[in-house]
Amino acid sequence: MFESTPQYLWVYLACILLIIELFTGYTVLLVLGVAVALAAAVAWFGGSIIWQLVTVVGACAIFIPVAIHFLGMRFKPNHKRD
Repeated sequence: MFESTPQYLWVYLACILLIIELFTGYTVLLVLGVAVALAAAVAWFGGSIIWQLVTVVGACAIFIPVAIHFLGMRFKPNHKRD
């Protein structure tokens, strides 16, 4: 029923992270889900486990600060001083 190849394991993990993000609203889980989905794409094209892990770490290193920055801008109150 379930395949146990690395591509499918990454896809299963991405789906689990994205479903948990839908129920909790933690944007970091969305970013992790996207990073894991990118690792699934690398695995699908035949990348080794090292390249899959480099993809996850690299995507998280780029996407998490960007998500935090945009969330900070979104929820930052706009106070005007007189």
